[in-house]
Amino acid sequence: MCTSADVATVRKRLEAILDTRDVNVDLRKMQVWITTNRVIDASILRKVLDNTDFEMSGLTTSVGTPPSGVRDDEVELPGTPI
Repeated sequence: MCTSADVATVRKRLEAILDTRDVNVDLRKMQVWITTNRVIDASILRKVLDNTDFEMSGLTTSVGTPPSGVRDDEVELPGTPI
């Protein structure tokens, strides 16, 4: 992500995921935080971000009120990198 247009594209695509409550993008830190009402498979995130300049790395999860966070092939403990 390099420009505000990149940020807008990433935000719009992530907000379109079912049960997404909030998407925060920090262009300076090159980080995105997603708040959801359910677990989202990492494969869904990868598909949503296809054809963007954004790559996933260092995924982490946190659980406020289960279910929330990111899920890959295995269920991870809160705060554990995926």
